[in-house]
Amino acid sequence: MLAPFLFAGLLALSPIDFQAEDSAGIYTENISGLFQPGGMIAVNLRPGVTLSVDGIAVRQDDGLAVFGYDRDATGITELAFTLKGKTTTMQVPLAGREYDIQYIEGVAPKYVTPPPDVLARIRQEGKQKRNARAVSHARALFRERFEWPLTGRVTGVYGSQRYFNGAPRRPHYGLDIAAPIGTPVKAMAGGRVTLAEADMYYEGGLIFIDHGLDITSAYLHLSALDVKAGDQVSAGQVIGRVGSAGRSTGPHLDWRVYWRNRHLDPALLVAPLKP
Repeated sequence: MLAPFLFAGLLALSPIDFQAEDSAGIYTENISGLFQPGGMIAVNLRPGVTLSVDGIAVRQDDGLAVFGYDRDATGITELAFTLKGKTTTMQVPLAGREYDIQYIEGVAPKYVTPPPDVLARIRQEGKQKRNARAVSHARALFRERFEWPLTGRVTGVYGSQRYFNGAPRRPHYGLDIAAPIGTPVKAMAGGRVTLAEADMYYEGGLIFIDHGLDITSAYLHLSALDVKAGDQVSAGQVIGRVGSAGRSTGPHLDWRVYWRNRHLDPALLVAPLKP
């Protein structure tokens, strides 16, 4: 079982008063996070307890289990704790969120409506990205709190609906941080590089890091890569450099975090940037 001090240092998440759901502390020792779209929950389970969320089995390592919610999650989430063959379900309401609308002009037309001759490339790269996120280490590869990959002005926020040259596009699932080209980008936590490609159609330089327990972080629009697929990285290690490649209108890092196939809000996982 994780020592309390180690658990407390893993994530920059606020403790949750879970007494109403687990009044006797039968299933959990600690629980932190945000039950809301884009939020992550970290649970320190009692010995012998397993957990599923909305019917999905949640991996654990030495009692640590983490899971999260996608941008459009609504209503009630169900946690199912199983101990000695008996399962107890708990219903938790998800808080609502409102998102910004952003209008971005000056995007090259080929990135708004890709020409037919690149559609095969886009499909192949999509498969490559899905495969890179499909396998995650069974153990937690992070042993520290998540940190910002660089400091800078936040120019794009999670969940915002973007219009490129007036045309609506998918919501933005990352956090954009402006910085000069060549600025070092660091790993938000320890893990293993599962994808490192210098020239993806939409993302330009792209890195995925598996942190274990189905958590993956992504770093987009890089001008240079300092790691390759298969590399083990530590928290704060430089993995690449800020760029403006792919679908981008200026130098910045687009930073994303996933739990399984759910898009999490990176800003909810780290301490606020100091002015």
